[in-house]
Amino acid sequence: MRVGPPVRWSGFPPGAPLPPLGLDIADQDLPGPPAAAAALHRLVDAGPLRYTAALDGLRTTVADWYARRHDWAVDPDSVLLLPFGPKPALALVVAALAEADRPAVVPSPVYSGLTKVVAGLGVRLVEVPLPPGPGLRYRLDAAAVRSAARAARAGTLLLCNPHNPVGRVWTEDELAGLARVAAEEDLLVVSDEVHCDLVHAGHRHRPWGRVARSDRWVVVHSVGKAFNLSGLPFSFAVVPTPAMRTRVRRRLGDQGWYEGSLLGDAAAAAVLRDGDRWLDRRVARLGRLAGTARTGLAALPRPLASAEPEAGFLLWVDLRDEPGAPDAAGAL
Repeated sequence: MRVGPPVRWSGFPPGAPLPPLGLDIADQDLPGPPAAAAALHRLVDAGPLRYTAALDGLRTTVADWYARRHDWAVDPDSVLLLPFGPKPALALVVAALAEADRPAVVPSPVYSGLTKVVAGLGVRLVEVPLPPGPGLRYRLDAAAVRSAARAARAGTLLLCNPHNPVGRVWTEDELAGLARVAAEEDLLVVSDEVHCDLVHAGHRHRPWGRVARSDRWVVVHSVGKAFNLSGLPFSFAVVPTPAMRTRVRRRLGDQGWYEGSLLGDAAAAAVLRDGDRWLDRRVARLGRLAGTARTGLAALPRPLASAEPEAGFLLWVDLRDEPGAPDAAGAL
C-alpha cells in the first residue's frame, strides 16, 4: 500500500527515470532517514568502495538497540552481520541449522517470501492456520502448532514476529505458550522479526530470544522495513550459541559470502545509533495513516472491514463478500 506522496529521489539528473517501486513487495513510499543518507554520502565521497570486514562495533550497536528499544540483553558476539536482505538470511539459517528431511511448521497465513525461500531448500512446509477472532484479530494457537509438529515429525518452527501480513504483535502469553511447545518438541525456531521496530502505540514487541526456553533459535532482523532501507544489502541475525554461529558462518562462506556489507553496515550503524526520534515520528505517522485508511474503507458504499494493525504498515482487509474475491481476507 502506498502511504504518501511519491518520493523525490535525490542524486538523479532532472528528467532521468526514477527507480521503480515494485507493487508486489511491501514497502513505504516515504523518504528514508537523513542519517542514513548522510552516512552513505560520506562513504561514497571518501571511497574506495572496497571489500570490507564486518564492523565489530556494529555488533555492539545492534546489541545496544535491542537493550534500548526492546529490553533484551544481547551478547554482541551472538550477532552475525549479513551481506544480504532478510529472505536470503532466512534461507541461510535454515540451510545451515535445520534438518532438511524433517518438515517445518509455520502459522498461516504468512508472508509468502518466507515460505518460498524455505520451500526452495527442499524443506516441506506444514501450515498451521491462525484462528481468527473478533475484528479480524488472529491469534497464535500453541496447541495447534504442537499437534501439527507431532503429526508431521517437524524439526523447525518458522515464526513471523510481529506477524506479516495480519499485523499482530504476539502477546507474552501467546509467545510463552509457543516457547513451551518449541522446547518440549525440540523445534528449531527461526523468528523473522523485521517488523519489530514498527510496533504501534499500546503494543510491545517481545523478541523470541527473551521468551525462548531452549537455545535452539535464531532471530533474523533488518533495518530495511523500519527505516525504509530495504534496497541496501544488509540484515543481521542473533544466533545464541558458538556452535550454531560456526555452522552459519561456514555455510555463508561455502556460498561465497563474507560477513559485513560496506554500504549496509554504514547505513545501519547510523540509524541504529541515532535513529530513535526519527523512528518514533515515523511509527506515529504510520499509525495515523492506518486510521485514515480504515475510516475510508468503513465509509465506502460497500463498507470493508479491516484489522487494526498492531505493527507494520499493512492493512488486513476482509474482501470475502466482494464479487469475484477469494474466500479469504487479504493484505492491502
